Amino acid sequence: MWSHDPQTRGQIRGRHRRVVKGTMRPPLLAAVLSLLACIPATLSGVTSVPELTVLEGRTVAAPCHYDASLAGLVKYWCRGTFKDLCSMRARTDTPRDPDPRVTIVDDPARGVFTVTMADLREDETGWYHCGVEKGGMWIADASTPVYLHVVHGMSVATSRVSGEEGGSVAVDCLYSKRYRDGEKRWCRSGAPDSCVSTGPDGRYDGSSVTIADDGVGAFRVAVRDLQAADAGWYWCGAGPQQTQAQAQVQVLVTPRPSTTAPPITTRPITTAPITTVPITTALLTTAPITTAPPLVTPPPPVTPPPVLAVSPERNATETLPPQRPVLEAAAVCLSFTLVIGVVLLTRKMWRRHKRALRRRQAGELKARLSVCPEEVDDASIVFLNVDTQKADIF
Repeated sequence: MWSHDPQTRGQIRGRHRRVVKGTMRPPLLAAVLSLLACIPATLSGVTSVPELTVLEGRTVAAPCHYDASLAGLVKYWCRGTFKDLCSMRARTDTPRDPDPRVTIVDDPARGVFTVTMADLREDETGWYHCGVEKGGMWIADASTPVYLHVVHGMSVATSRVSGEEGGSVAVDCLYSKRYRDGEKRWCRSGAPDSCVSTGPDGRYDGSSVTIADDGVGAFRVAVRDLQAADAGWYWCGAGPQQTQAQAQVQVLVTPRPSTTAPPITTRPITTAPITTVPITTALLTTAPITTAPPLVTPPPPVTPPPVLAVSPERNATETLPPQRPVLEAAAVCLSFTLVIGVVLLTRKMWRRHKRALRRRQAGELKARLSVCPEEVDDASIVFLNVDTQKADIF
């Protein structure tokens, strides 16, 4: 039934506004929560190295630093792309870790806890998280991501070594777990005939080269009695020759410093002649004796010591890690926010369309009732058919 009472129409509009206002709160709340979830974890007070690379079968240690305000809380180490969905690997409040190869040690005095993973496998490559548990359902943990790269192959402790003529150099060659069995090689690059390899006991003893394998993950090559011709590129090798792993090393040889002192040159000493003058009026006068300035011997030239060129480069055998999870989380949050905005905009346009339709129908009804105003004034009841917009007057 249509009401012409202004007070009644105002009450209806007020109730409608309150209903619409109440229905808009949940989408806005969801949008705010989605934006809060996009806050970077690096602002939480926990930091670490962004990437660690280690050979298969070896051990790696990850330092996790935290603020002093987090010293008394529980620390943990978990694996997963996202921190909220990662699987727990070690915790400081657990006396026995689920994986005995993983240990966690907290040092509150220095504000760091260290995670050690031993006997690593290649399939353990991926994202891990250093975390501090703050507790509570609505309080996010403080954490930071770390990418662990477990590679299969070989590397060297340093890719460039240097020594002087007649001296020696040592190269530490590291290999992954699957190369523990088998011979190890030392070859000059571009000269296959120069290769020397270990025997069944893991050793090689030559006149100028020795190799000693520890059987765990490293062997040392020592080159003695260096000559200028020994400078160049070499490589460590392990495994079958068809599929062997290699790591390049550059050997530098500096000339031996000279030990012969330069000759000392001296200048002749010259003196001025003594001159006398005749004695007059019982006064004896003699000329002063002049001598040459003292001898100054120039110092021998100083030969600068040889400079050892050592570089901490690393022979990486794998590619860089994939994109960080922070970018993925930001993309998901942005998409979710856009969907919420589209839904709210569509709802607002639909409401405007309904209000315009009601105003148009009210105008049409008013025009129909104005055709016979006398009948409407004398009528006691007016029925309106919503579907057909037909008015019946009684």
